[in-house]
Amino acid sequence: MGRRALLLLLLSFLAPWATIALRPALRALGSLHLPTNPTSLPAVAKNYSVLYFQQKVDHFGFNTVKTFNQRYLVADKYWKKNGGSILFYTGNEGDIIWFCNNTGFMWDVAEELKAMLVFAEHRYYGESLPFGDNSFKDSRHLNFLTSEQALADFAELIKHLKRTIPGAENQPVIAIGGSYGGMLAAWFRMKYPHMVVGALAASAPIWQFEDLVPCGVFMKIVTTDFRKSGPHCSESIHRSWDAINRLSNTGSGLQWLTGALHLCSPLTSQDIQHLKDWISETWVNLAMVDYPYASNFLQPLPAWPIKWGVRPRPSWITTMYGGKNISSHTNIVFSNGELDPWSGGGVTKDITDTLVAVTISEGAHHLDLRTKNALDPMSVLLARSLEVRHMKNWIRDFYDSAGKQH
Repeated sequence: MGRRALLLLLLSFLAPWATIALRPALRALGSLHLPTNPTSLPAVAKNYSVLYFQQKVDHFGFNTVKTFNQRYLVADKYWKKNGGSILFYTGNEGDIIWFCNNTGFMWDVAEELKAMLVFAEHRYYGESLPFGDNSFKDSRHLNFLTSEQALADFAELIKHLKRTIPGAENQPVIAIGGSYGGMLAAWFRMKYPHMVVGALAASAPIWQFEDLVPCGVFMKIVTTDFRKSGPHCSESIHRSWDAINRLSNTGSGLQWLTGALHLCSPLTSQDIQHLKDWISETWVNLAMVDYPYASNFLQPLPAWPIKWGVRPRPSWITTMYGGKNISSHTNIVFSNGELDPWSGGGVTKDITDTLVAVTISEGAHHLDLRTKNALDPMSVLLARSLEVRHMKNWIRDFYDSAGKQH
């Protein structure tokens, strides 16, 4: 069943006044499926070229010669060969065309920054499959699905662009990304500072690993979001778990839940925790995309494709990228919305004069990267203004430095 239908059903467990408190949230949830306001749809990217670059499957080994075609998009309507810039989107877990069409901020500032827009697809997503249809069928193939390999892809692609596009060779590149893509943008600036002059890392939880932040901070923010949405809202959700527990204690209750939720197979007592996890994910996603206007942001996202024998290495992230010890790096803007649960793992305070935190008090998950909208709160307008100012400074410093060298 759809998540909106699920929430409507859950509301039947709650007191009548809880329905009133959750109406704004339900309107936001409904927008995930059927946007009704055409002015709030994401700006559709026009006049971009779809291109492919031959990447190595393994950038760090010696014996692997296999390659694959990495897809990327280029839009150069406002790009200027003299004094221009390149905004490079560090693609994350999904089809790059979808991310391109949902990152309106880059399109909105392209003319002001005289920028060429490049959207690079992340390996193993969209059409950028290192082993084609077999990319997910063997855990040995998944050995190359790492952030390190993805960053190396971006570096090689930028080298290719500068080598093959007349006028691009001596232009500054700025990395931009949101969520996991924002983490990649920040890490790209850290690991390849000679490739990009700066990075805008929106809603990038680079500290959501090991013991860098309290383990409960994510859910605490989710609860706070619903508490803000109306009186007794979070308390009502909390009580819904007890309602499910009571129903699951009897055979008739399990049967009722199975029918009411339109489940494919009869619900058993062993399934209840899984059911709760699924419902909890609904609340989390709703908190993440609590945008001030209609959006279909999460609906196109593919399910995480990895299931077969691949073990994550959470400790390796802090070893590879430094954890909280990143003060030696420069020119990264970390933006976070206070409504976004992932902000708990993000950089929310300035570290140095050039490692800057931008907080969006009324912002959900990388709201600042979405296209401008009449319903945007003032906090996101100010955030975007600050971000553009930093990017202009990076571009100016690049050209000033180039002029001095000549």
